[in-house]
Parts: sequence; C-alpha cells; structure tokens
Amino acid sequence: MGFLGRIFGIGKKKQVSLKISEVEAFAEETIAEKRKALLLDSKKRLSEVKHLLLVLNDAIEGLEAAEVSEDGNARLKRVARTSKASVARKLRSLAKKISVPSTSDPGKIREFVFSARGILQKELVASYKSLAYTGLVLKEKLGVIGEKVDEIDRVFAEMQKMFDENKNVFEHETIRQKTDEIKLALQRISAEKEGLKEINSSARKLAGEKEKSSSEIAEFRESGEFSALNALRQRKDEISGEQRALNERLLSLVSPLSKPLKKLMALVERKEFFLENSSPDFLKAVDSDILRALKGDPSGEKLKKLMRDLLNAMARGKIELKDKISEKAGETANRVLAIDFMGEFFWKENELQKELREIDKKIASNDVEKRAKFLEQKQQMFEKNLAQTLKLQEEKKALLNELNENTISLKNELEKRLSGFSDSNVSVALD
Repeated sequence: MGFLGRIFGIGKKKQVSLKISEVEAFAEETIAEKRKALLLDSKKRLSEVKHLLLVLNDAIEGLEAAEVSEDGNARLKRVARTSKASVARKLRSLAKKISVPSTSDPGKIREFVFSARGILQKELVASYKSLAYTGLVLKEKLGVIGEKVDEIDRVFAEMQKMFDENKNVFEHETIRQKTDEIKLALQRISAEKEGLKEINSSARKLAGEKEKSSSEIAEFRESGEFSALNALRQRKDEISGEQRALNERLLSLVSPLSKPLKKLMALVERKEFFLENSSPDFLKAVDSDILRALKGDPSGEKLKKLMRDLLNAMARGKIELKDKISEKAGETANRVLAIDFMGEFFWKENELQKELREIDKKIASNDVEKRAKFLEQKQQMFEKNLAQTLKLQEEKKALLNELNENTISLKNELEKRLSGFSDSNVSVALD
C-alpha cells in the first residue's frame, strides 16, 4: 500500500469476525465459485487425457502389429523385436496406471494429476533403453506414441500449474481439519473444567473435614482423660531415658577393660593362659556383646571372677599394655570387684522394667489411648487425601493451561489461513 493509501485507508483488507461454528460455512462460501470453475476446467482437461490415452492405446496396438524388416543388421533386428514387445507391455501398463479416475473432488483430481505425472516421467526414464532400440527400426510408430505421451505430459503440467495458482481452493480441507481440532480442544477444555470443579469441591470438603478433625483433637487433648494418658506416656519416655542412662553408666564403667579383655581372649584361644576363676564362654560373651553379657549376670559374680583372671594375667606379665592403659585397667578391674552390681544397677533396672510393664498395661487397656489413635489416624487420612486432591488440582490446572495455550495456537493458525484464503483480516471467536 502506498503513502496516500495508508492515509486514506485505500486498499485496506476487509475485517471479518467469525464464531468457530461459522468458519466452515464462510470457507465454503468463499471458495464455492473458484472451486466450481476449477472443477469444470479440470474435467475438461481430464477428458482430453482420456482421449489421448485412447489414441495412445491404438498407437501401442500399431506398434505391436508392426513388422521388423529383415534387411540390415540381423543382431540389431533381433534386439529390436525383443525391445518392441517390452516397450508395448510397459506402455500398456503405464496407460493403465495413469487412467483417469471417476471423481468430482478437486482434491482427489489434484492428487491424481501430481501422482500420474510423476509415474509417467519415472516409467519413461526406466524404459529408455528399450525405447531407444525400438526407435532404431520402428521410428515412425514410436514417434506417434511419443507425441501422445508428450501431449499427456503437457496436459498434466498445465493442470499442475492451474492447481498451484488456485491453492486456496485446497485450503478448505485444511481449514475444516483445523476447525475440527479446535472444536475437539474446546470440548476437552470444557470437560476438564468440569473435572476441576469436582476436584475443587472435594478439596473444600476435605479441608473442612481436616479442620473439624483438628478441632476435635485439640478439644480431646485438653480433656482430663488425655492429660492422664499423656502423663503415662511422658513417664514411659522418662523410664526409657533412665534405662539408657543406666546402660551408659555400666558401659562407661567397663569400657577401659575392652582392650585388655581382647588380649586376654587371644591368650586363652592360643592356650597361653588358662582361666582359673571365670569360664571361656563368659569371656567370649563379654567380647561379643558386653552389655548383653552383663544383663545375664545381674549379681556381677561372673564379671568379678573374670576380673580376677584379668588381674592375674596382668600380674604375670601375660598382657602387655602401655603404662597408663595398664594402670587404668587395673583400677577399673578393682573397682568392678568392689561394686554391688545388684544394688547399683540391676535392682534399679528391674524396678524400671516393672514400672514400664505396668504403664504399658494401663495404656493398652485405656479407651482414651484407642480414642487418641483413632483421632490421629483420622486426621492423617484427611491430610493424606487433601494432599492428593490438591496435587490433582494443580495437575488439572496445568493441563488446562496447556490445553488453552494449544487452542490459542490453533486459533491463530486458523485465522492466518482464513485471512490468506479470503484476502480478508479474519478473527475467530472461540464460542
């Protein structure tokens, strides 16, 4: 558009606004006259091709009936006879392959023309040698065939050009496909929106149930029954802590003996030292799991006998240790011999175990504990279901965003095709 045209709006394209439901009718109306003219011209040219194929078949029959003269090069004549039969067979096959179909669909006619011309050219190139040999002795007959083939190729070429100049006629099918894609996409979006509504409703319901459950748990935890149960649980945790402290104290007491006892174990296994007070089995038990071994010796008598054997081995110089380690081991062994294990450790452990069993029995028989577990499990169920629903909600939203973006992209492509198709500026509303 020139400068004055831009100022005064000369030559501006018409603005056309369509609903998606109106697109196909608009496209059909826009190309109706062009398609009618194109179909009329196509049929006229195809009639010409039909006539040329009839003439071509007659010429092929003439070629088959033609006699090869006996004069001239005998070998060349033999080759020509063989080539003549091959050429006639291939040309008949070619004529059959490009026979005109019975259709009034411009798209199918266009597809036929482009396909047929390709076949025509490919077959002739493939038969070049046979055609050349045959032309040496039957030049006139083959010349007639060549003229008809050239005429058929000319008609196909003209039709190809005609179709290329009227491409918008064939856009109608593409536009219909794009329109159908958009309609299906809109249906999918509508269905997914309904699905999202249901998910949103479920999420609100679950959130309300979770809030109600939280209030129920809070109210339950303020009750006297729960306070009593909670006190039992706290005391149970305290007992576990006291048991750990006892075990740690016991392990701390005997830990300096770890290395000397391993050396004693090695001496016994090599039969370089014999235990006088203790037993090899108890020594092995101590070496394997000292805490477990001590639990099986609540009075500490077995451990004390082992200490006497250890001190005996150290006194005889059987166990070689650095001075500080040796001194520490001796002090620890003598301290073990002096300790009342039953009074300082195992009586207290037994009392704690007894109290723990009583607490477990009370908790197990307590309906409040069952009620607490039920409320906690119900709350966890609501939380899990709500989390899953919220995840589905986000996935559905992401899918809808993707579908909307894809639909807008299809809409933009459709508007572009319609605008080029109709020489107008077309906008499409997604109704």
